[in-house]
Amino acid sequence: MGPLVEHIRLPEEIRKLLVQINDKMVKHGRFEKGEIILPRLTKHQSTAKGLFVIVCEVDELIDNLNLLLNDIDSLSEYPTLFSGTGTPLKRYKLLVRSFFYEFSRFEDLFGYFLLWLERLGEISKQTRKEMRTAFYGRLKPMVDIRNTMLHDAFRWSQMLPTDVFLLEAADSARHRLVRKSDCIEADWKTILSPICATARVALFDAAADMRTFWSMLVADHTYFLAKKGTL
Repeated sequence: MGPLVEHIRLPEEIRKLLVQINDKMVKHGRFEKGEIILPRLTKHQSTAKGLFVIVCEVDELIDNLNLLLNDIDSLSEYPTLFSGTGTPLKRYKLLVRSFFYEFSRFEDLFGYFLLWLERLGEISKQTRKEMRTAFYGRLKPMVDIRNTMLHDAFRWSQMLPTDVFLLEAADSARHRLVRKSDCIEADWKTILSPICATARVALFDAAADMRTFWSMLVADHTYFLAKKGTL
């Protein structure tokens, strides 16, 4: 198994306020209709809670990406484990598409974060729009790749070696694929493992870069909010 993406680093200022919120919840919190009702929070505690909720959403997205990275590792090692429910190549395509689908949700979460800042009175509506546009520019290369993966079958054939398509066709027809040069039978692990390894490195790097971005974003805004007295 390869490396996984870590959760966002939570600043110490937020951690301290969360401890205070937890103490209040233990002493005064109550459940109503399946929801935890907290007592009145201070301005600083309320801000920390709002930021923490967004961080949890981002961490959940990171967990989903890690699940997909693990599944790519498993496919690389045991490509025919689920052979009764589609070819290994179809499973590979599904995992890669699912990764890009999840990855694109970073834009939604960034939008929620900016809306939260606007409601706090920390940024204007115009600034929120400008920041979201800038963030989309950062995501655009990944979005373009995602759109290709979702809709452009021809590009798949350009990105993957011919052997994998020949093996899929032979497998579907219950034939064997044998190299003419040495009469060695092709197998899924030999052909698919290098493909999975290359994809995994690229996907991990993209997710790790986004995790770094969010960690810096949370740290920077924690500093500015604390400096202004909002946190």
